[in-house]
Amino acid sequence: MLLSDSEKAAMDSLFEKIALKAEDLGCEALDRLFQNHPETKSHFVNKDLSPGSKDLHTHGEKVVNALVEALKNLGSLAEHLSTLRDMHTITLKLTVDIIKLLCDCLLEVIIKHFPDADRAACDKFLTAVAENLISS
Repeated sequence: MLLSDSEKAAMDSLFEKIALKAEDLGCEALDRLFQNHPETKSHFVNKDLSPGSKDLHTHGEKVVNALVEALKNLGSLAEHLSTLRDMHTITLKLTVDIIKLLCDCLLEVIIKHFPDADRAACDKFLTAVAENLISS
């Protein structure tokens, strides 16, 4: 099992709180990604990538909501993420490195806003999502 029962319970509780701020937290993670790794902007040419833009809020919310749903489907993560995997790796041609960088930014944002969060469990979960998004 990816997460122990106690880790899963902690993640469920954490992601209930995260879901309430999905748009803002997702936007902040994307802002962080683009500010710290400007080379990643080339995969988002049709979006306004300026800090705090409506596009970043909209896409950030989608990212966080996808994570919330992934956590709900932890037992069948590969199957659950198959459509997103195809879209991100085949259509958008995102690399393993970009997906990992985004997960790192998400983890930083989560820990910033929820300092009592179980960092190890959160990292395990985000790593599992990243691995499933890049596996073929």
